[in-house]
Amino acid sequence: STVLPGAAGANVFWNFASLVPTSGSNSGQYVTPSSTTLGSTFPTADVANVSGTYVTYYDVTSAQSSWIGADNGGTLITFSDPLLEMTYPFTYGATFSDIGDRQYNVGVVVGSRLTRDVIADGYGTLVLPNATYENVLRVRIEETYRDTTPNPTQYFERESTRYEWYSETERYPLLVFETGTTDQGGTVASFTDINYAFVLTVADEYGYSYTTSDEG
Repeated sequence: STVLPGAAGANVFWNFASLVPTSGSNSGQYVTPSSTTLGSTFPTADVANVSGTYVTYYDVTSAQSSWIGADNGGTLITFSDPLLEMTYPFTYGATFSDIGDRQYNVGVVVGSRLTRDVIADGYGTLVLPNATYENVLRVRIEETYRDTTPNPTQYFERESTRYEWYSETERYPLLVFETGTTDQGGTVASFTDINYAFVLTVADEYGYSYTTSDEG
């Protein structure tokens, strides 16, 4: 049956108890940037998220966190204009928007612009196959990124709406629901991804690691 993200608003009951993982799981860990291979490339990074061969670097303050770069299996991704990931505190009704510019080289230099509009659009109770969570905040993220190469001129564009549910007691989203389209040089496809976290707060250098379902 079709799975929908549910309503926005106050005191919402989101029931995803029937989700079933379809393709295994995905694990990651938050570590100090200096412990990673390319950590010295990002001297302003405060934390890195390692998931398989993909490492994401963040600049984090008490007021906000920003995506400043990544290592995609040896391919270096840098930002000339970092992308704002979150502002703090972030409560029901809060919003922000941002634009980021990144670059990477895969034999040709690819330039990419990312736009993001974020709102905390609901709170309430979230039911997952593994647990029920009270006082959960839902964040809706409208995001677009477009990768382009100058010679030859090619592009890849991805537009999505992503919903993330957060608990006060966990640092990783309890549930991520994303739907959107991709456009590869005129070939358009749609997608929907749903992942829920089922192992949380396993002690590591920053106090947590995570495992999520893969496309529940």
